[in-house]
Amino acid sequence: MEQLISLGFLGQTIVRMHGHLTVQWGRAQEHAVLAVLLAQAGRRVPIQTLVQQAWPENRIPRNPAATLHTYANRIRATLRRGDTNARLDNTGGGYQLSVDRKTIDYFRLSELITSAHQAAREHDHERIRTLLEAALPLWRDIPLAEVHTEWAENWRNSVISDEWIPANGLLIDAYIGLEKYEPALRRLNDLHREHGFLVGLARRRLTLLHKLQRHNDANAYYLEARRQLQADGDYRGAEELRRFQDSFPEPDPPPVADWLRAPRHEPNVPLLLRRLPRDITDFTGREAILTSLDDLTGAREGPPHPAVIALVGAAGVGKTATALRWTHRTSARHALGAFFIDLHGDGTAPRVEATQVVDDLLDALGYEISSIAGPAGREAKLRSLLADRRMLIVLDNVADSAHLRPLLTALADCVVIVTSRRRLTALSVRDAVGNLTLSPLPQNDSAEFLIRRIGARTAREPEAVAQLARLGDGLPLALTLIAERAANRAGTTLTTLVGQLRNPEFLLHIGDDGDGADTSLDSAFSLTYRALRPAHARVFRLLGIHPGAEISVEALSAMAATSRWETQRALDALVSSHLVFQPGDIDRYRVHDLLHRYAAVLVRNDPEFDSARNRMHSFYLHSANAAQRTAFPHRQAPPMPPLEPGCVPQRFDDVSEALRWSLLERSNLVSMVHHAARAGLHGYAWRLPHCLIDTLKRYGLYEDGISTLTTAISSAAEDRNIQAEASSLNDLGEIHLITGAYDLADRYLGRALELARLHGIAVGEVTVMLNLARRHQYAGRLPEAVTRYRECLRLAESIGDQERHAVAAHRLGDALVELDLHHQALPHYQLALDLRRKANDVAGTVGSHIALVDLYTTLGQLNAAESHQRHAHELLDQVRGLTAATRLYIVMSELAHARHQDRDALRHVQHAIELAERANHVNGRARAYTALGRILADRGNREDARWVWREAAGLYRDTGRERKAVKLDRLVTEIDEPEPVVPLARSGDEDTVALPAPPRLNGRRTPQKDDHLHS
Repeated sequence: MEQLISLGFLGQTIVRMHGHLTVQWGRAQEHAVLAVLLAQAGRRVPIQTLVQQAWPENRIPRNPAATLHTYANRIRATLRRGDTNARLDNTGGGYQLSVDRKTIDYFRLSELITSAHQAAREHDHERIRTLLEAALPLWRDIPLAEVHTEWAENWRNSVISDEWIPANGLLIDAYIGLEKYEPALRRLNDLHREHGFLVGLARRRLTLLHKLQRHNDANAYYLEARRQLQADGDYRGAEELRRFQDSFPEPDPPPVADWLRAPRHEPNVPLLLRRLPRDITDFTGREAILTSLDDLTGAREGPPHPAVIALVGAAGVGKTATALRWTHRTSARHALGAFFIDLHGDGTAPRVEATQVVDDLLDALGYEISSIAGPAGREAKLRSLLADRRMLIVLDNVADSAHLRPLLTALADCVVIVTSRRRLTALSVRDAVGNLTLSPLPQNDSAEFLIRRIGARTAREPEAVAQLARLGDGLPLALTLIAERAANRAGTTLTTLVGQLRNPEFLLHIGDDGDGADTSLDSAFSLTYRALRPAHARVFRLLGIHPGAEISVEALSAMAATSRWETQRALDALVSSHLVFQPGDIDRYRVHDLLHRYAAVLVRNDPEFDSARNRMHSFYLHSANAAQRTAFPHRQAPPMPPLEPGCVPQRFDDVSEALRWSLLERSNLVSMVHHAARAGLHGYAWRLPHCLIDTLKRYGLYEDGISTLTTAISSAAEDRNIQAEASSLNDLGEIHLITGAYDLADRYLGRALELARLHGIAVGEVTVMLNLARRHQYAGRLPEAVTRYRECLRLAESIGDQERHAVAAHRLGDALVELDLHHQALPHYQLALDLRRKANDVAGTVGSHIALVDLYTTLGQLNAAESHQRHAHELLDQVRGLTAATRLYIVMSELAHARHQDRDALRHVQHAIELAERANHVNGRARAYTALGRILADRGNREDARWVWREAAGLYRDTGRERKAVKLDRLVTEIDEPEPVVPLARSGDEDTVALPAPPRLNGRRTPQKDDHLHS
């Protein structure tokens, strides 16, 4: 039984309710969000991506994650009320709509269209008609009609051109095959009103008109359509339509081009010389480059003026195709001659020199070369001939500046487009030649390229298409080879092809099939690589060892064991050859993925592979250790192995520099952990995470922490280092505790405590006990948490561990505050502050000041609170942590609110929300919302206060903080009562989970000294 459509976005966003499809549900922006999710049903859409796709650029919400959370809840409610089986999940930092795609109008339409194409291959016109007459009415209006973004516009255009128009054409062909001419003509009229003159539709109209014996109408329509296509710049389409019209009996003669009527100056010289390879019909992207060519030559306003412009870039990036696309378009638009010459500067064939280019052009222009004496005379004759003609010259595969310079004088009156794999720096400096660098295609253009080349199969495997696009790395040559392989293996799924192409050698060698010249990526890259000097080639090979595609000069110098100056020289040569590029920072370089794979294949059997790899790991470990000791001097670092010979690690002068380096190298550092483990270098693999974890926690980068510590645990076990294994287990458990994954936290902390006790590791034992105490605190077992913290306090003091002594005191204060025992908490916070000051623990000192701001605000001692706020703010720049900043701005907001300075309070809490979102700090957002709700409620805005508190409760429940969520539920329930309720208290040292809203002295309870411990 065919499933009913229950959701749709082919027009306004519809939901089936009470047996009927309706647009009468929710708000306009909810429609937009659901439409975007429906278009990508079954796929996770990251939050940032979803916001960009669903909101116009000028209406992006200030707090995207929180806003999406709200809309997601509303959409879930709609889906529950409706007759759908859809489920909206928040997963992995994004949203995913899980639903049977056959119940969505677009996917049902696509399924029917696919079946119709199958019927077309069987020439079954009646089945095509039946399928498409059922399918096309699903198209109610333009798709995503309520989404007004660039993404939606691109999606619409793609679907209209690739699916909707072809499907209509198929139905019209079926009508013609069934001799049902009138419905075919009606559909053509509808399509013309919506889409204007399209070549495919124009051909069908001509067919119909001729079949109906309306030859005069056909001729009149042909002339109108051809004129319009030419006016739109579609000269190829106009020519295609002319040939099609000529195929009918007794057609009117096609119009004669104006240039043929012009008098010829010399009978043996063609006035309009055109010798170009064919244009690429499915050319994709490069609009910015084409626009730049128009601008540099003045072709946008009129015929282009003489200029020399070089298109430079890596092998396979599409330089020639782009040059030809612009030349075809411009020569047709302005009736110019055009000539293409491959100079073979890439080494694929004997190089074509300037004298041969001059001879070829003279020959093409009809002159006997033998009648002109010497190269100088031929050059002069060519220039005089070209002075009377407007010509576009494409010089493909120029080797370098010296290869091109001899031609500049002869071609001075032409537009010359040059392609080269090298930066033509000398020509730019001395001859004012413009350089335009072609970068790889972006992901969306790469996917579109594959869809056009592979065809309808791509609709069935959109995720595989995206993966193939990523594997192609934006290089049109690679994408062409991938598409060709897919097209030639129709029985192989695209997903299977993805698996095959993940093998670097397989990917690099597709295209080398023995049929003529080797067109593989390996062949293309090898030409550039073999032209390098040996020292430069060595540096390129070493890039293949590095797991990340981006690298600093210092890291590469360590790998090569060469001076910084030597490494820089080699990198400059690689940049010039477009084997690497600079993404922005002057001391950082990046290699495109496919070239990175090529380098990895080259270096695999290099005799210095092992030594270079060891120097690389030594550099990153010792540099990360230096950054850790600079930024967190109070934290104990793991013991370091000896520095590898020839390796010079980074050194840092201050905290800011150390943190900046750690964040800049974060991706490489994380990759190094896993790379070391795979290589069996377990000593590096378990040490490096412990040099990173404090920075990762400070900036809320918990996923990286989980990933690296998981590897550290297994590597420490392989290295038979019990203390390292226990430490890694504890740190991983702590991160799971911070992020609310309590079951995982229990598992890892339990294993860590077992190892610490079994092997008598006292510091490890107190560390794990601190985290287990916090686990009780988070679960709402506060008396048990207080008992555990007191035990940790005694144990840390007994072993003389000042850092853990301070942590235990601070967290004991947190637990007492949650129990409303504020006066009992005060001496513990003060003890933590004193210990941290003595240890020069700046981050801990800031945390203690923040806790005291919070506590003194709650106690109504606002001057004391302000003093600690000032101290915390002065130190915050040294900490540079988003989590600490979030906590500080929350308590600043509450202090301002207590002083009745609500404008400042609102500004501070809004900044706290933004910081929490940047840090991906869910509990921080919840606590900031709680503070915001208190401000709104006290100002009489109860409706918004309720909404904000409900959002906060939802966030707490998402991380298992049910006790806090229940308190917020009570606030929502009691908001209309005249007596304000007691606000939530704060807990947590590393994460801001709840800070108290300040007391209003006109009604809120102020804690007293005789508060006592209760459960």
